[in-house]
Parts: sequence; C-alpha cells; structure tokens
Amino acid sequence: MSGDTQRNAISEQLAHRLLPFVTIIALIITLIIPLGYISLEYNRTISEANNFARRLAFDIRTMALEAGDLWKYQATKYEQIFNSYVVGKDIKSIRVEDAEGNPVARQQDATAYRVGILEDLMIYGNKENIVLNNRKIGSIQVAISAHALIIKGILSFLVFVVLGAGLAVTVFRFPLKVVRRLEGKLFDYQVALEKMVEDRTIELKNAVDKARQLSDAAQTATKAKSQFLANMSHEIRTPMNGILGMAELLLMTELNEEQRSSVKTINDSGRMLLKLLN
Repeated sequence: MSGDTQRNAISEQLAHRLLPFVTIIALIITLIIPLGYISLEYNRTISEANNFARRLAFDIRTMALEAGDLWKYQATKYEQIFNSYVVGKDIKSIRVEDAEGNPVARQQDATAYRVGILEDLMIYGNKENIVLNNRKIGSIQVAISAHALIIKGILSFLVFVVLGAGLAVTVFRFPLKVVRRLEGKLFDYQVALEKMVEDRTIELKNAVDKARQLSDAAQTATKAKSQFLANMSHEIRTPMNGILGMAELLLMTELNEEQRSSVKTINDSGRMLLKLLN
C-alpha cells in the first residue's frame, strides 16, 4: 500500500459512509420539504376556496329568502354577488347548481386556460350546500387559480435545491476535511514513530555488536590471563619445589640451632608460597 493510499484510507472510508447520509439529506431538503410546502399551500388554497364558497352560499341564501322560487333566475344579482368576490382575488371559476345538480349560474375568468389534462390550471374547493329552511336548494363550488401555487412551488424547489446542495456539500466536505487533516497528522506521526523505531533498532544492533566484540575481547583476555597465570605458576612452582627440596635436605643434616631455625623458616615460607600458587 502506497503512502498516499495509507494517508487517505480513513477519509475514503468516511466518504463512503457519508455519501448515503448526504444523499438522504439532499433529497429531504430538495424534494420532501418543497413537496411538503406545496402540499400545505395546496390545502390552504382549497381552504380559501371553501371559505369563499361558504360566504357566497350565505349571500345566495339571503337572495333566495327575498326572491323565493325565483332565486335561480336572478342573473343580474348573481353577477353582482360574484363580482364583489372576484375582483382583486385569484378566483377563476364560480359554479352554482340547484339541488338536482343542474347549472344555475357560472362565472368563468376569461384569463383561465387549459394545459394538457390540467383543467384550467385551477384548484377546486369542495361543494358548499345552499340550505334554505333546513332544505338543500343547491350548491356552490369555487375554483382558485393554481398559477400562484405553481410559481411558489417552482421557486421553493429552486431555493431548496440550492440550499440542499450547499448543505449536502458542507456536511460532506467539513468532516472529511477535518478527518483528512487529522489523518495527515496521524500518518506523519506514524512515519516519525517508524523512523524512531528504525533508528533505535539500528542503535540496539550496534550496541549488541559492540557488546559481542567486547565479550569476545574479554574472553580472549581471560584466556590470555589464564594461560599467563598457568605458565607463571608452572615456572614459579619448579624452582620453588627445588628450594623446598633443598631446604628439607638441609634439615636432614647436622645443623646447629641457629642454622636449623633459618632453614626451617625458608622451608615454611616456601610451602606457604607454594600453597598460594596452587
């Protein structure tokens, strides 16, 4: 394994582990959050359409109280009621039906258009019942333009794509950068430690070689000393034996007291010296 591969081993493992995590974060931010926001806006738009429908149902019910069975045929009043709500709002369509589902009145924004299978790019609210004297006489449904929701969805998607990509890159690169820095220091320390161990091994080897040389020299000196002592002992013991032998011969002759004492001293001293040699 090369030095660069060893240096980047931990960071590469971390990168492999971080990649799925970062991908999930990016998907959550760029897809789930915008979809959640769009869903909330969609529900809010439907709730707004339902609120308009309830208010219109109240106005139509009030008109029906005044007109009786002719409430279906008040085109002018319907136009007045519708215009009071449509102006300045994103209402694209208002549809009023009788109890049997037959159309009574309808207002369609002239700017509404169709694209593919999307019906006029509108968001339809729920049908609100028109109740008179506890009896359903009709229903009303309001549709609001989806243009604002689409624009918000596109903008939110673009914003969160940028945020998600930026955050994902930060989450991926920041710990990786820290780990690579620590990894570099660890690798340098490992190299220094290996160099230290190598130098110490060389020093120990040199010390062992020197100790072996000193041991060999000491053994050689010991052998030389032993040989020297053996030689000296032999060389000294030979004349010493001669001295002791001559001293014993003298002691066997007739000597006066003074002579015998001197020879005996020579003999005793020689034996003590021989004992030390041995």
